[in-house]
Amino acid sequence: MGETASEINQHAPASRGAWPWSLLLGCSAAWLIGAVIAFSHIAIDMLWFMALAFFGGVIALMWCIMTVLEIVARVRARPQRLEMTRRRVLAWVAIPIVGFIGLLLAYSDLDLALRVKLSNAPLTERAQAILQSGSTDPVTINDHIGLFYVRDAQAQGDGTVHFTMQYPWIFTETGLIYNPNEAVWIGKEWPTETKRVDKDWVSFVWSD
Repeated sequence: MGETASEINQHAPASRGAWPWSLLLGCSAAWLIGAVIAFSHIAIDMLWFMALAFFGGVIALMWCIMTVLEIVARVRARPQRLEMTRRRVLAWVAIPIVGFIGLLLAYSDLDLALRVKLSNAPLTERAQAILQSGSTDPVTINDHIGLFYVRDAQAQGDGTVHFTMQYPWIFTETGLIYNPNEAVWIGKEWPTETKRVDKDWVSFVWSD
């Protein structure tokens, strides 16, 4: 004999799929990839920042709405107990963790430091070659060196080499300084802000 209507109703809640949460987790993972790429630069590009802020806000809002709907469904189902699959629970927990990781990258230089470390050998080789040339004239590069796209470089009289890389904001210039002799002052002195990101490398942000 077939199941009664009450039996069908009892099974229906337990069979609810995890695909909405899995889909939202997939969107969160894509957002995190974008965040890793954007925040591994010295200063985030304006368009990247706006896109990440918008889509991150949408994902957070959807997570809140779906969480409220889950709570409401459980309150309305009493005394019947609604089951929640392990896959749904993992997705529900993972989404805010992904967001936290993205925010951590935004307020730290962890990914930038890793990017510099992975690019250290080719960047150092190019810097030393520029120093050995004995010229302090700007050198146009417009090519990738390691994991960075470098526009130009210039040796300084103090034994450092400045690599210009990005123009993320209007009237803003960023790059790395090869600083093996620690000749560069670390700190914020308008219009240039410098920060050590590795043993021989200092990042700079120049704003007009």
